[in-house]
Amino acid sequence: MSLLSVRPGAPAPARTSSRNAPSVSVVVPTTGGERLPALVRALSDDRPPHELVVVDDRVGDAGPLIDGTADIRVVSSGGRGAAAARNVGLRATSGEWVVFLDDHAVLTSTWYDDLLLDLERAHRRHVAVHARIEASDPETRPASPTGRPASTPTDVAYRRLALVCLGGFEERFPRAGREDVDVVLRAMRAGWRLAQGARVSLRDSVPDVWQVPEAPGVLQQLRSHIAGRARREALSRG
Repeated sequence: MSLLSVRPGAPAPARTSSRNAPSVSVVVPTTGGERLPALVRALSDDRPPHELVVVDDRVGDAGPLIDGTADIRVVSSGGRGAAAARNVGLRATSGEWVVFLDDHAVLTSTWYDDLLLDLERAHRRHVAVHARIEASDPETRPASPTGRPASTPTDVAYRRLALVCLGGFEERFPRAGREDVDVVLRAMRAGWRLAQGARVSLRDSVPDVWQVPEAPGVLQQLRSHIAGRARREALSRG
């Protein structure tokens, strides 16, 4: 479902300079993870982003999610899963860049300044700039099966215009992680590119109800899904 009627692949805004830093919205989809309060405090301290939105994806009336504060908006996505929660967060924000953070992310002390540098350095055809993900305790929790910094949906900044052009995240994926790969594949088909930034986010072994184990067949499954969808759309057009 498209968020706005915008032609796919439309040119993105030109790169900004340090004198005119881009507006940044941060979206934290959550089902009430125990690390959420610490993440919200870290985002609210020092230099808060342009907007901070927490998307409550719990089912039903589960009570207050975080302590009330004027600087944070809490919106509900009705327990429809990670992709739907991200789309709700996207529609609730207005920044040129929208950063999606997992609720168990641990930010470094220079995270926001490093994020702004990443965005200022982004080429105008970059649909997204993702962080390097490292383990909060490398001795006991390797960041990836290889022990090298991993690239995961934990911390990804998307260019709003590009993401809207692509119709947002595919909500038909029932589990998390796949919607990120899907939107990047669609973006690449439309001529956009993906970049790795210099900023670092930390994560540990706290399980998340949206977490999906890496599997070699996931990418092929997504490609098959996209190809099948393209065939169905072509058939529907006659």
